[in-house]
Amino acid sequence: MTLHHARVLIACAALAACDGTSHRDLTAPDGAGPAQPAAVAHRLVRANGEVFSARAARATSSPRRLDPGLSAAAQVAAVTVCDAGVIDPVDGSVSGGLDGGTYTDVEVPAGKICVLSGVTVTKSVKAFADARLFIQSSQIGGNVRGLNASAVQVNGESTIAGNMNVQGAHDLQYASCAVDNATINGDLICADNNPGSPIIRAEQGPTSIGGNVKLVDNDIPGGHVMLFLNASVGQDADVRRNSGAGFKSVSGNTITGELACRKNDPTFTGGPNTAGTILGQCF
Repeated sequence: MTLHHARVLIACAALAACDGTSHRDLTAPDGAGPAQPAAVAHRLVRANGEVFSARAARATSSPRRLDPGLSAAAQVAAVTVCDAGVIDPVDGSVSGGLDGGTYTDVEVPAGKICVLSGVTVTKSVKAFADARLFIQSSQIGGNVRGLNASAVQVNGESTIAGNMNVQGAHDLQYASCAVDNATINGDLICADNNPGSPIIRAEQGPTSIGGNVKLVDNDIPGGHVMLFLNASVGQDADVRRNSGAGFKSVSGNTITGELACRKNDPTFTGGPNTAGTILGQCF
């Protein structure tokens, strides 16, 4: 067992929230029967830091709501609406969205759910108020933004060419702002999330942020966590004014510039980390 996994298990034990039974692989076959088509295993992150597998459904969104009077060029450039995702009421798994294909811009309307799996978006992705957005194994050419969305998660060797900015998220069930096994070439901002559970880590694979990381002004209640673990950051990281009784940890990161941790409520673990300069609660 690695030191990282030991820390996560300790954190979960302290929260008494990591139920081992929910780690079952939902992509496994259900006994004898005819062979089923291969399905993409999507990794979801709960607000307490627990990761579990879910079967992601094939494309079910209405991919392009276009005016038939538009020219072919205008139709190619039109925004794709992703809004047909659903949550299984029994195990909490999420399915429904866009599976494969290339799109210009993608938007998740207010209150809707979207899984982007194996897609290429040449420009940007936006999730609006109370929406849930899950990106896996996808390439995003621009920015990813959560505008008071409920939760935004990126994993599965996804790449975001621009920035990821999630502000005002507030999910009770899923991590409000999560990145694991992904590359963000620009900045990563998880701010003003309440209840928040920013989880930036390299548990499923390497996580790299080319620009700055800002985890600021998030409220982490009991049962939620803030985890910034084993990531690589190309510039600075600012972890500031994260409040609440939930477990908070900044550990194992490699940061080229400055790592500053200030005014974060306990329980807070600040290291060890590697950085050009380390200030405040981190070491």
